[in-house]
Amino acid sequence: MRIRALLSTSLVLLVMSLAGCTVAPTQLTKEEGGIRVFASPPPCKYKILGAVGGRSGSTFWGTEGNYNATVSRMKKDAYKLGANAIIIKHENTSTGVYGGAVNDMLADAILCEDSGAG
Repeated sequence: MRIRALLSTSLVLLVMSLAGCTVAPTQLTKEEGGIRVFASPPPCKYKILGAVGGRSGSTFWGTEGNYNATVSRMKKDAYKLGANAIIIKHENTSTGVYGGAVNDMLADAILCEDSGAG
């Protein structure tokens, strides 16, 4: 019984240490999730409200998970600025320490002033 408890504790510590290297996808509210993402200027008249950026890296979530986590963070920050969209200005994905991907992004938080960006 004592060996089982020791193994269980060791497993928990291992998982916790690995989890320290991961970034889980960020949960968004409905409003934050509605922030649109553009790779180039959108087909609407817009005002730049500020810059938002993010960085994610993980061996568990993979490249797509890191991208989604980074975009989610930027959407949260853009929503706080009153934006309804972001334009990605810079994206860099590189290999992380343990073979996972690290994703760095920078975007402009914008307010589309007409409905042409739907």
